[in-house]
Amino acid sequence: MTPYKFQLETRLMNLFQFEGSVLAGRARSLICALLEEVAVGKPVLIPANICTSVAISIIEAGAIPVAVPVSPETGLPTLETLREVLDQSQPGVWMIPHLYGFIQNYGVLVEEYRSKGWFILENDTNAIRPKYNVGFQPDASVLSFGYAKVIHAGGGGALLSDDLSLVKEIAQKVYHYPRHSVINQTMEENVMIARRALRTGGDSPISNMSDLNQIFEVERQLVRFNWSDVWARNLEVALDGYDDEVAHRNMLKDLWDSALHAFESNLVPVNLPQPIPWRLIRTVKDKRQVLLQELRRNGIDAGTNYGSLSKELPQNLIPTSAKDVWGGCVLNLWLDRNYSIDKIQKSSEIISKVFS
Repeated sequence: MTPYKFQLETRLMNLFQFEGSVLAGRARSLICALLEEVAVGKPVLIPANICTSVAISIIEAGAIPVAVPVSPETGLPTLETLREVLDQSQPGVWMIPHLYGFIQNYGVLVEEYRSKGWFILENDTNAIRPKYNVGFQPDASVLSFGYAKVIHAGGGGALLSDDLSLVKEIAQKVYHYPRHSVINQTMEENVMIARRALRTGGDSPISNMSDLNQIFEVERQLVRFNWSDVWARNLEVALDGYDDEVAHRNMLKDLWDSALHAFESNLVPVNLPQPIPWRLIRTVKDKRQVLLQELRRNGIDAGTNYGSLSKELPQNLIPTSAKDVWGGCVLNLWLDRNYSIDKIQKSSEIISKVFS
């Protein structure tokens, strides 16, 4: 371990109040390493709208991804749906995300099902624990430092846990993973481009990734990576500026909320607290495709959420659920420093024209 890496892991432990931490090349690398320790052959409950890399990490680890349908209003599973799926599954790993920073209190369910043998893994992308009460203490938490995340280092991820023996086992696994490289970065970018083309019904511009099976096989090669100190300085800067970044994102969120207030009948806010927002989210009642096209045509990088995993992965890996409609009704807007007051106002004007 380099001294730089040790210092960063110590800072993460102190900031998020855990006893141990491990850095790796990607958050998905840590998910895979963890599940190889605690979940081989066992179910791993994940929301049906989660990033495909999480599901692929589960598959690579030899565990069984179980997609839980999410509410079309929040993008998160309801307590009732979770209880139903938990009761139908043998104990394994229950991954609890804070989708784009939204908090739903699962505390009562966590304590009940942990006592039945479930391992509680928090996919804490926005690193909101422990400053905000999310109602439970995870057995482990995974952070990502990738593009547009609140802690943005350009790459890498961390696992945090109070179980020091588990942390040691994961650190030993990650140590033997290859370093992330420019070649890997290019492969990841090509996968992203190919997936976006398939989602929009176009042809992939990447000749060797023309269908879902080919993309999936490339993604399986992109799971395991060790930490590289190439990201160390960026991570240090991001940790130094963590509180300022959170304040800036909340300021941008307030500006977006104010600009979009007049359109709330068409762009409905998520009715959950979002103390550290990653993106601004609205469910769109009408004209979603027209709205996306107009925003993008005018240089506004409006996004769509991930589709259901049953559509994002090859056939039969994840069962299809008629409830998985979140990805088809959501508008994502950014909360990073590329979005000035003028750009937010411009977006508001475009939206007004679409709904007029």
